Amino acid sequence: MPSSSILHRPRTLPDKDHGSEEREHRRITLVAAIIYHVKSCAGQVFDKRGQQVMMTPKGLAYDRRRMLVRTDDLKMLTQRDNGCEILALVQTAIRNGMLVLNAPHMPELEIPLQKPEGLPLETKVGKKDTATVIADAPEASAWFTSYLGQDCLLVHEDERAYGKHAWHRTGQNASLADGSAALGVSAETVEEDLAAHMRAEGDEPLEVSDVRPNLVFRGGGKFAEYGMDRIQIDDAELLGVGPSPRCKMTIVDQKKGTRSRKKALKIITNVYPNGKGEGVVGENFLVDVPGIIRIGSDVLVRQEKPKPYAWMR
Repeated sequence: MPSSSILHRPRTLPDKDHGSEEREHRRITLVAAIIYHVKSCAGQVFDKRGQQVMMTPKGLAYDRRRMLVRTDDLKMLTQRDNGCEILALVQTAIRNGMLVLNAPHMPELEIPLQKPEGLPLETKVGKKDTATVIADAPEASAWFTSYLGQDCLLVHEDERAYGKHAWHRTGQNASLADGSAALGVSAETVEEDLAAHMRAEGDEPLEVSDVRPNLVFRGGGKFAEYGMDRIQIDDAELLGVGPSPRCKMTIVDQKKGTRSRKKALKIITNVYPNGKGEGVVGENFLVDVPGIIRIGSDVLVRQEKPKPYAWMR
């Protein structure tokens, strides 16, 4: 979690056979890490030089270990669901060993950070995977029910195994994220390239935080994330497993909690197509070697891969 320790000394760049000459002359840096303590709620941002977070086998520590489900059928609730776009306004943070929740017109709520005890419940995560979850603190479920105006439960992960996504290792334990352990994006992809496309269409550019990444890189240039096959950040090593398709959450204004960014999703679909009727922003990563990572550390591209779509090259 946040730390005042001295910034980790950058490692030397790999030899030429680890990447192109152009890549060697670009120093890529981790400029932010974002933890979404409750799936679909606002994330806790770590962007101060020297702050450190733990990269676990499931992704960043505490990231998407909790989510909301409907009380009646245990269906997952996210910003994609009607009336749930206001989850974007729920602020989450860790304080003194407690998970702290804040939202407009709601009292602040603190609940224990550790996994609760209780009977296991089965629910779906995304479109393809199932997960076993445990109902969290009753006061938290009541808090979210009041905020959303619909009956729901806050649940905590128990066990979930990947296996139905082609890029995942069969049986790998996972968080409650839809897809991969972490989403990484180059700041230049959003701030420069996507912003230019959006301005040309008369739309207000998205910010990097609007695409809800876990890791934000800077220095490699636009689309650098799509060429990352294996990266090292301090002691952690991650594997790039494919671009991330944008879903209906893209139309939610993350600062207002309203569905007012429909043009943004259309632009992304048009300029960053994946050939399946979707637009992509950011690269999905799995964790190969867990470890502590620090804001400001070098992102070392240990192995590159061809970028899959012509518009990325």
